[in-house]
Amino acid sequence: MWQASFAGHTGVPTELDLVDSEDQITHEMSLDDELTADTGLDVFKVDEEYAEHEAAYETLKKEILGDDDDDEKR
Repeated sequence: MWQASFAGHTGVPTELDLVDSEDQITHEMSLDDELTADTGLDVFKVDEEYAEHEAAYETLKKEILGDDDDDEKR
């Protein structure tokens, strides 16, 4: 007979659980819930200012995360 070998183990080790349960946001849905689709998200739209937006994103990313140029070269 098959026996679960994971019965005594937690799903996420406590040292990897980085967000307190009070701060977690979960979305629960039922099969009976009525869904509203946002079909505007299903359409590809060309960004005429792609290069400028990417440069702004990189600047913001470096501002938030720090400059990791040394790590990328390794």
